[in-house]
Amino acid sequence: MKRNFAVMLLVAAGLSACGGGSSNDSGPGAPPISGDDGITFVGETEARPQQAIAVWGQVDNQQSRNLSYRWRQVSGPSVFIADPTGPLLAISPPTSGTYQFELSATDSAGNVLQDQVDINVSGEVQTFNVTRDHMVAEGNGVSLRLYTPDSPSNINWTQTAGPSVTLDTTNPVQAFFDSPDVGIDTLLSFRVSGQVNGQNWSDDVHVLVTSELNISTPYEIFQEPVARVKAYKQDSPYASALETCVYSTQLPEGFCNIDTLPLIGQNGTPSLDDIMDKVVVSHEWMGQNFETFLRDYDTSGDLKRLLAATSAVVISYDVRPSFYWAGTAAIYLDPEDLWLTPEQRDTINEAPDYRAGFGSDLQFLMIWRYTKNNDYASLFYPRELRLTRSMTDLQPDLASLLYHELAHANDFLPPSTHASLQGPSLWDDIFLRFDRAGLVSDEISRDYPLTSSEMDGLAQVRFNGETATPTQRNYQPDDVTSFFEPDLATDFYAYSTTREDTAMMFEEIMMAHRFGIRRDVAVTNDPEVRTGDTVIVDWGQRGRVAEDKIQARASATIESFLPNLNATEIVSGLPAPTPMRAGESWNSNLSLNGTPAGVSALQQGTKVRDPRLQEPPLRSGRH
Repeated sequence: MKRNFAVMLLVAAGLSACGGGSSNDSGPGAPPISGDDGITFVGETEARPQQAIAVWGQVDNQQSRNLSYRWRQVSGPSVFIADPTGPLLAISPPTSGTYQFELSATDSAGNVLQDQVDINVSGEVQTFNVTRDHMVAEGNGVSLRLYTPDSPSNINWTQTAGPSVTLDTTNPVQAFFDSPDVGIDTLLSFRVSGQVNGQNWSDDVHVLVTSELNISTPYEIFQEPVARVKAYKQDSPYASALETCVYSTQLPEGFCNIDTLPLIGQNGTPSLDDIMDKVVVSHEWMGQNFETFLRDYDTSGDLKRLLAATSAVVISYDVRPSFYWAGTAAIYLDPEDLWLTPEQRDTINEAPDYRAGFGSDLQFLMIWRYTKNNDYASLFYPRELRLTRSMTDLQPDLASLLYHELAHANDFLPPSTHASLQGPSLWDDIFLRFDRAGLVSDEISRDYPLTSSEMDGLAQVRFNGETATPTQRNYQPDDVTSFFEPDLATDFYAYSTTREDTAMMFEEIMMAHRFGIRRDVAVTNDPEVRTGDTVIVDWGQRGRVAEDKIQARASATIESFLPNLNATEIVSGLPAPTPMRAGESWNSNLSLNGTPAGVSALQQGTKVRDPRLQEPPLRSGRH
């Protein structure tokens, strides 16, 4: 689903509803489950060890959107169930044996159907594997990936069942497509074949496309299909409201009122339980990992306090990039920063960020990274290696993401406003602040304005997709340095909107304060082959947020968003910015402050890096 901005404000007069592609009736008239109904199991009940397989629990005379589901493993070696609350059982049995699973399907009246299915696993280990089988809403994007320990050749993807779709296999080990509109839940099947070390292999993969209600919301952001989500805590008092009010093509005009879905912190600093009552997920593991992170790794309590400014947290496989939306006052998180196991990662759609090609005709890059002790604060986990990681490993990326998105939430509804919200919806209160230019970011841009019109124009090209002018296409790195360095922004992305300017400062300062993690930003050339060795720094800094000229505006974000902290003390306590060495590569500038170029803390023996991990790809903008 494309979302053309991280922070979207609404102009109601310019919005209109559009219908979906299928003639789906509304849900209340769905027939209840009866004693004559049954469950038909469709899919693979015979498999090899480690083969990714899928079984659809199809309930007679029912659309899956009208039912709730629960899969439970009854017997056999323990196996990860990708989505235990959906109609599709997607698993990779680890060893030979018989695996038994029970499916319970419940309708809105509480009627329950139960049945069991056996899966027999035997034979040679399947090392040529497409993971994962998916369930997807009609019209939503799908990504499939082939895994094999050795490099495959002669790869061929074919569709074997279901309405025809167009496969994008530009990268032979991946297949992307948009799911078709369907009148009833429909299973699509595909086969991928290839050779590994001269041996022929093949694997089948299945995608359940679910029939959904016609799109009825007047809000453009949800006039494209979205994943099915559910409240992480089904006993939450807000469970029903969450599924309609924050991530749905049925989002009502005028939004849900405060009584139905209040701000998380409307009655004071929220507890972890208060927060988790407002979490919406496409897959249970996303909520589990988020809860663990907040409980065990938010030791300062910053993130729990900042979450008070949101109505909900949505974590879904089809969110990319992460964003905050003022209409719902919710944050929407890409789960790429939350997975711990390759099986969890398999459930995340790999569709690229829609902004990836913006500004491709500019002659410079502005790139960034987070560093600690002259090394990357976090590393890159290649998907094909199917690695695991710990909560500690994901902390830098997830914490920085949350500080950023929650800065947006607190920009629109800072703690000083929470006790005086009037409604009827949170958007009504937000609009009053927006209409009088009373947001925190408005105040900062008035008191400490950014002044480079050149950087502002370039940011609209790089981040918002505008067409570059001939003058902009001719700017060289030294031109951009002369525009950026004297100004007050901490990053190129700050020029995309005043909201991003504020969020970028807050994110950087909190990462430095809480974790000793400093942000690098640099202006470089844009070589034909982009790597850390080929990109040459024209100008760069580590820890720019501590610049004397930036400190006052950065301090203002802390004063507004976390008033319990001493902003002046935090800002004055940051280490002074460290300049990069112009004319050297991005990689050689990783080690600063006297450490020999190209010799990182890891290489000096302070800790051991898994050799399979890689430096993160060059990054511009935000996540």
